[in-house]
Amino acid sequence: MVAKQKELRERLGLHEFIKFLQSYSDGKGDYTKEKYENNEELTIEVFEKYLAENN
Repeated sequence: MVAKQKELRERLGLHEFIKFLQSYSDGKGDYTKEKYENNEELTIEVFEKYLAENN
């Protein structure tokens, strides 16, 4: 374990350190490029359909 990670684990405690590691992500892709790729307008109907299918 890297020294800074060890210090963080000691300060947070094991449980909080594990939660931190699980939530950390360096990300993937290129957001600035991808945000313009799907430029179709979101309507309330499309949004409601999405909610119905994903709840």
